[in-house]
Parts: sequence; structure tokens; C-alpha cells
Amino acid sequence: MRIPLNNIKAVIVAAALGPLLLAGFYIGSNERSSSRVAVDASEIRSTYKDSYRLTTAANQDHEVIQLGLPAGNYSISAKMGIDAPQSRMNEHVRCLLMAGGDFDETVVSHDGTISYVSLALNVVHSFNSPGYAVLTCGHRFIQGDTFLRFVKITAVRAVFITNSPAP
Repeated sequence: MRIPLNNIKAVIVAAALGPLLLAGFYIGSNERSSSRVAVDASEIRSTYKDSYRLTTAANQDHEVIQLGLPAGNYSISAKMGIDAPQSRMNEHVRCLLMAGGDFDETVVSHDGTISYVSLALNVVHSFNSPGYAVLTCGHRFIQGDTFLRFVKITAVRAVFITNSPAP
């Protein structure tokens, strides 16, 4: 027996959307229930720059990108790729992701033979009032000139966050 193509498509769509609709119903029913504790809804905010030319003196940082956030708890990540230095010499790029007093830092070394290096940073922070996640980068030890590609900051709002050292 042959099943018409339209019926197959309907079954596939229903199978894909079913769990999402059920989750939406569950979340929606929790929001309307007076017997449950009210919680902040999850929220994702993101911003990006496709390209940023990072030209700095030695040990000088520049703000590359920032993301404004309302009060709340967040897990914030930043990522980017770093092109080969314009000078083709060895350069050290340091990037710092900051949210309030919390931060993450990374440093990479690259030269003309390493054409692309990826960086990723993450920080968690509770904003009591609106604030910013800020990504700054700069060259260490000597002046430098390189392009940062596909720079992105993404913040995921959560009800609870913890940040503690591992044992």
C-alpha cells in the first residue's frame, strides 16, 4: 500500500512539532498556575560583528563589542576567529569577556603560518540592574594588527546560576 506524499510530510511535521507544542503547553500552564512559584522566562540575546580590525599598541586593549542586558542571571559566551597578523610576524592577542566584576580571559599566539585561530570565552553573572557584557581585545608585548572575524556575544538568561571552583 502506498502512502501519499502529502500524508508522509504531515506525519514528519507532526512528529517534529509535537514535542515543541507539548513543551510550550507545559511551560504556559506553569506560568498560569497560581500554585507554582513564578519564575523568570528563559531568554537569549545575541549580537555580532562579521569583521573587526584590531590595531593596538603593545598591552593596549580596545572594546570590540558589547551586549546590553536587563537585570537578571546570565551565562554569557563570546567567540571569534582571528586571521593571520597583517605583519606576518608572531603576535599575541589577549581577549577579555567582562560582565560586572566577573570575567574570562584567553591569550593566543599566532603568526603568518597560522592563518586562523578560534577563541571562546564564557562568564556567568547576576545583574541587579541593567548592565553590559563587554568583549575587549588587544596585542601583548608588541603592537599588532589583525582582523577578528565573526565576533559574537550570546547571553542566556536563567532562573539560577552558580559559579564555583571545581574541587
